[in-house]
Amino acid sequence: MRSFVIGCIVLFGMTETAFSDTKTPPKELTVDLGGGVKMELVLIPAGEFLMGSPDSDKDADQHEKPQHRVRITKPFYLGKYPVTQEQWEAVMGNNPSNLKGSKSPVENVTWNDCQQFLDKLNRREGNSVGEFRLPTQAQWEYACRAGSTTRYCFGDEESRLGEYAWYDANSARKTHSVGEKKPNGWGLYDMHGNVLEWCQDSDDGVHYAESPMDDPTGPAQVSNRVSRGGYWGGPARNCRSASRHGGWPGNRYIHVGLRAAMAKDKDLSRRIRAAKELAGAGAAAVPALIELLKDKNSEVREVAAGCLRQMSQARPEAKAAVPVLTESLKDPHGRVRCAAALALGEIGCNLAAVVPAITELLKDEDIYVRNTAAAVLGAIGPEARTAIPTLKHLHMAGALKEIGPAAAPALVELFKDKNAKVRRAAERGLLEIGPEAETAIPALVELLKDGDAEELLASEVLAKIGPAAVLAVTKSLQDNDRRVRNSAERALCRIAWRIGPEAKTAVPALTELLKDTDSRRTAAEALGRIGPEAKAAVPALTELLKDTDAAVQLHAALALLVIGPENSAAVVPLLAESLEGLDVEHISVDDMDRVLRTAFALAEMGRKGKPATALLTELLKSPLVPNERCRCRGFREDRSRGEGRHSGTTASAASIA
Repeated sequence: MRSFVIGCIVLFGMTETAFSDTKTPPKELTVDLGGGVKMELVLIPAGEFLMGSPDSDKDADQHEKPQHRVRITKPFYLGKYPVTQEQWEAVMGNNPSNLKGSKSPVENVTWNDCQQFLDKLNRREGNSVGEFRLPTQAQWEYACRAGSTTRYCFGDEESRLGEYAWYDANSARKTHSVGEKKPNGWGLYDMHGNVLEWCQDSDDGVHYAESPMDDPTGPAQVSNRVSRGGYWGGPARNCRSASRHGGWPGNRYIHVGLRAAMAKDKDLSRRIRAAKELAGAGAAAVPALIELLKDKNSEVREVAAGCLRQMSQARPEAKAAVPVLTESLKDPHGRVRCAAALALGEIGCNLAAVVPAITELLKDEDIYVRNTAAAVLGAIGPEARTAIPTLKHLHMAGALKEIGPAAAPALVELFKDKNAKVRRAAERGLLEIGPEAETAIPALVELLKDGDAEELLASEVLAKIGPAAVLAVTKSLQDNDRRVRNSAERALCRIAWRIGPEAKTAVPALTELLKDTDSRRTAAEALGRIGPEAKAAVPALTELLKDTDAAVQLHAALALLVIGPENSAAVVPLLAESLEGLDVEHISVDDMDRVLRTAFALAEMGRKGKPATALLTELLKSPLVPNERCRCRGFREDRSRGEGRHSGTTASAASIA
């Protein structure tokens, strides 16, 4: 059977037909669904229009902009009405709608359900009229406008909307039989209201800015799907021709249905459907798919590349397609370029050789081609390091992260990007690279000088890199610029706080910071995180127990407890005294953290343990204390004994400090 399918594909592979050149297609078609149920379709002519909303429309959302010119290059058929419940039931054998009515639009159907409905229509015996599918949102808006340039197909007057649509002002919160309102100029009913209608496209909310002019089909690698129109419960502003909505393809919504579109090209439909079946045909299908990559129709080429991408079990044989796929990276259709790049990345044959060609796609005019190319380069990994300069220029932090340590300096440069999302992505990338990002240390240290946001990002990454970063930051403490020294001090404390004993080489520098009025509290806390390795700091910390600032005393005391139990005699009385006479019900948010740390430390040391444990039990009742925070510090309430106790091994004074 497979060999027969493959033979058919090659036979059909090099032809392409549109509407018959020999006769003019009828302006309306009627499709018999059986049982006396029919579906009426209206011919929509090819043409151009302005898609989206102008800046002057006060009701327009940002994702309806910019308004841009679109050309629909081929005529197509579109349902005169939304698909009704009786039509759905005639094809699928069920009616999932919430708001029942045989002539009312079907709703409560997922985008995936709609694909099954249309596939069954296409496979029905005797179907020779064409290929059913959902319209693209460009086709939908073009058909809705019917040549108009106004907010609605009939003009800008919201007062007339009730003549054309069911929406929140007139629907009584339910759907109605299709065709009861006026049609638009091309004879289509219920385009502005009754139910929203799924479209074929995926959507990322921003693609209008990069949309191609001819027959746009939306981004290739996005899951979210578009729905268009107005619905029975929506306001008038949502019924405008340019209004757009979105949803996940597997979700059901009681206000979303569909309207069928049809391309009158049955031969092309067979080729596409048969090509999809080749995805599971294994190695024997590779020669046929290579031929399909040369097909005149772009959708066939896209499907062929997608099938090759799925052939993970036949990769050795699929390598024969690499030259044709590489050539397909220059295809005039963006979706084919995307599919070819993804297939090359999946096949995995001598990827270093295709990196230059995929890197070229980073300059593509289509944003989705650029994003796909970046994803493929990221999947290739270290072998794609020659693409680092271009990826950095395009602010593609995600792909740089996947390339690995070689991209670390480029990621640091993105910390200065104006876009907060890019900065955060760069930080995440370096955090994932971790200790292997040592090559970025000089750039990160330099970044400490550039302000609060950059300093914080750099500190977090330096902490992740670990001990190798400590020496470089410590050197910055000697800088002549006080601002740089302050940034280095804060960074060193953060690093020590993050990596604990691994920051032991920072002990001399942190001990010196205990003398600084602005830094002593943070330095004490950092030394506490380092623990027993910070014994050299004990004299300086002990001196801070006499400080006039209670918070400094607290952090010094907690640090001394962590460094060694031999220091407890000096600090336990101080900590216990800070808890005496405490009114639990009136602790401020600012004081709660200090009190918790002190009580936990005393409970763990076993000194003043019973009063501290009782206090903790009371503190847990306060709305200021998140339960999860207490659990993560190891404290739990022993309800059977009616008193709290500390769960010993998991929490230490270090974790409290």
